[in-house]
Amino acid sequence: MVRFRLDGVHGGWEAAVTGPSDHVEFTVETDGSTVYQGYGSIHALLRLYDLARLERTVHPQFLGYDVAERDGTVLVDLQMGHVETSYDELQAAMEPFLAELFESMDGQTVGERADHIATMQERELTLVDVDALYDQLV
Repeated sequence: MVRFRLDGVHGGWEAAVTGPSDHVEFTVETDGSTVYQGYGSIHALLRLYDLARLERTVHPQFLGYDVAERDGTVLVDLQMGHVETSYDELQAAMEPFLAELFESMDGQTVGERADHIATMQERELTLVDVDALYDQLV
């Protein structure tokens, strides 16, 4: 079973629009063993969620991670480790993680969250409607 754990957030929603690009500190575990621990951007994490939700291996924007399918298994290469999972499991693992991430970003946001999310949507940084995902998860 895959689990994403939020270890820290360095900036609010304005950081997701303007940078720094790697402001989310997180850990990925499978069956209780750590396979990745480091930093990433909310953009890359939302794009990985896009792939899980749409059951695709390629994203039109730079993802930052390699995703492949082999014999019904989804392989996610996180550069320092990899995960073998399914699209459903990946999506299910990411949703509580993203909910916690969104709430943590809310607490550090300068300005209005809705304005920052609207800017992200205008720039087409992800395929998912971030505002709708926020409402669904938080």
